[in-house]
Amino acid sequence: MDVRKIFKAASDKLMAEFVQSGEIHHQGGKGTLREDAFSDFLSKQLPSRYAIGRGEVINSENFTSGQIDLIIHDPFYCPKIVSSPFHSVFPIESIYGAISIKSTLNSTQLQEAYQNIESFHKIVIRKPFTIGGNGFQSGISYPHPVTAVVAYKTDRSLESISEQVRKLDENIEDITCRPDFICILEKGIIGPRNILRGDFNSFQLPSDITDLCSLRKTGRHTLLKVYLQLLREINKITLRPLDLENYENMPQIVGRFRVRRHDSFARLENDVTPTNATRLTKLAIQTIVEQSVQMTRREVFEAWFGQPMNDPNNTMALDAIVPCFNPRHLPPMSPTYIQERNSGQKPSVEVFHPYQIEIDNIEYFVDFSSLPPNSFEENPDLTFEELMSG
Repeated sequence: MDVRKIFKAASDKLMAEFVQSGEIHHQGGKGTLREDAFSDFLSKQLPSRYAIGRGEVINSENFTSGQIDLIIHDPFYCPKIVSSPFHSVFPIESIYGAISIKSTLNSTQLQEAYQNIESFHKIVIRKPFTIGGNGFQSGISYPHPVTAVVAYKTDRSLESISEQVRKLDENIEDITCRPDFICILEKGIIGPRNILRGDFNSFQLPSDITDLCSLRKTGRHTLLKVYLQLLREINKITLRPLDLENYENMPQIVGRFRVRRHDSFARLENDVTPTNATRLTKLAIQTIVEQSVQMTRREVFEAWFGQPMNDPNNTMALDAIVPCFNPRHLPPMSPTYIQERNSGQKPSVEVFHPYQIEIDNIEYFVDFSSLPPNSFEENPDLTFEELMSG
């Protein structure tokens, strides 16, 4: 058996479908057929632990990638957040790889593919995690998904594409966000020759950066080489365990901000039970950001409780800087205030009593009584009963 001949036949089939799809005049339909052809090839050839889809990828901080033509994901342990044959939404924890498919690769399309792949890499959760069981735990780096640009053909030479890749690499903000390789079927591959991933999710680019745009004129055997390179790389990836609670509690996008713990309040007006929970308005959030003052967490707690704070084990990070919203400079709680409140009386003086919310991944201490009128609105996504049920 000659494996090269088998993959050459598969490559011929892909190219035949490429020519056949050329008879379709609608560009979107033409592109989809070509994506489907390559997707079908990988679905048949990759081990069953890998599945193929298309759509977007999202992380638990509510950052999303652009549209991805071909996504290699885990079909067993990680659910799709939105599922459709044409467009699904995948949690980043389920992703082994992302591929941009091009019919004919010109300079503009290569640049766009770079930008799309860069945006995908930027939502990867770059935190180590632990794996293991039965009393054994091992630290492991975050997974670095495989990315690539695959084109059916090009009117350019491989040398010219390699030169553009070099320039794109020079201008990319983070070189690890580049595609692993660029492939033109029936012509060749541009990218490192050696495997980039190792044990425990290690990822290492070549020490000689020029190897990133190394070209191989693999001709008729390009599809086989791409398949083997792709399989070697994804087989080295250990995915991060998915915690769906992180997605349930992901920040909401409010204007230009990503906000948590701002949308689940019960405000009783004239002792009437509300129909819906309430949330901070976009203007209120903007006001909090613009008018908060930077303080240490120690200063915030002392302004809150009115007494020195000690934390010998530094479990509360009291010296960390946090934004505090107290524009009226309300005083801290006093024994009189506590006594009046505990006895059911209306306190005779207002005090600083902050609520903690998160804006753009930063913890804010906010005195809600200092917000302007109309800073809250009904939350149509959460009824009062749902709020009280937890």
